[in-house]
Amino acid sequence: MTAMSYLTVDSEHSGVEGVRYVAAHTADTGIGKPFEMAAYVRVSFAGSAKLILDIEDVRLLAERLPDMLMSHDAAEHAAKEQAAAIAEAA
Repeated sequence: MTAMSYLTVDSEHSGVEGVRYVAAHTADTGIGKPFEMAAYVRVSFAGSAKLILDIEDVRLLAERLPDMLMSHDAAEHAAKEQAAAIAEAA
């Protein structure tokens, strides 16, 4: 089976419209020789942009996202506290 992640972009929009799991399957190539597809996750964006992630990349992303979200939340909290301190000092 072939497994790979890729990104196609053909849109100026960035909103996520859907996320879908696709199980491993045999794809019809239209030329008589079927193609074995590994499982993947497809993320569709507004317009025609899509992100296809193989399962190993999905696992890696799932593992790292909680830390990324905590870092983002901490940065937002620090920025709010800094803005409040500046406002209070003025």
